[in-house]
Amino acid sequence: MSFFIKLIAFSSIGLIFLFAATYAFVGFERVWSTIGGEPSTDLVEIATVKKTPKPNQHLMCPDGYCEEVADQTAPVFNASVEKLRDVLSELEDADNNLSKVNSDADDLRQKYIWRSPFWRFPNLISVELIQLDNEQSTIAIYAQAQLGQSDLGANKAFVDELLVKISSKI
Repeated sequence: MSFFIKLIAFSSIGLIFLFAATYAFVGFERVWSTIGGEPSTDLVEIATVKKTPKPNQHLMCPDGYCEEVADQTAPVFNASVEKLRDVLSELEDADNNLSKVNSDADDLRQKYIWRSPFWRFPNLISVELIQLDNEQSTIAIYAQAQLGQSDLGANKAFVDELLVKISSKI
């Protein structure tokens, strides 16, 4: 084997070992916090949010709710806002990658950190629950990656999966 091939092989093994050691002893969450700072826990007013040019975000709003053009239109649920809030709380409890970090007094505006399953990249999820009438409600969500230029569609996938889970429980 040539010296160059051995060098590449040992370098690859070294990188794999470095990643494994980082994951086992430090945890990727601490690494990402060191690189990008602690994720923000501030509540976001989704109706007035301004998207950045980066493709690492996803905005879902009911028709006419947001000043910014939404990436997706929010569905209407045949449930009160209280029921929607309870379902969201259930889903949070069931998902080890999702944690609430802030909410307003009545829990209608909430802030979550969702971490990707293996790499534990932090994504900031802002949620607003909106009562339409006594029996209907909707939801606005602004999901954005804290790190990087692109999230490879992870935030849109998260929002889509969350909608499926909410719909299955209402």
